[in-house]
Amino acid sequence: MTHLVDASFILALMLDEPVSEESEELVGGSMISAVNLSEIYRKLVDNGVPLIDAITETNRFRLRIVPFGDVLAEEAARLRPLTRHLGMSFADRACLALAGLENLTVYTADRIWMELNLGLDIRMIR
Repeated sequence: MTHLVDASFILALMLDEPVSEESEELVGGSMISAVNLSEIYRKLVDNGVPLIDAITETNRFRLRIVPFGDVLAEEAARLRPLTRHLGMSFADRACLALAGLENLTVYTADRIWMELNLGLDIRMIR
């Protein structure tokens, strides 16, 4: 089964936050949007981690990185009015857009995603 993870999923694992056993088994080879990967790097750098260390640490998850092109950009923009009321970020919408276009199950640690009604298969990791 191909599945997608968002930045909160990977950050939760990196920070040794509690996650379900199933979630830990899913990470190897998971897909992630390049936008979400950038968000991981940004959050780590904001917390004082040198970028090279952030890249090295993230690489251990063997993520399949999906480029963010014009089709995903259009879909992410289409999702803006549907997600604005929940304060969803651009990276959140990039992930949701990829999940919708590719019909992927998406795993997240962001509880607010469970309030979305987009017809997507969204699963919490805790």
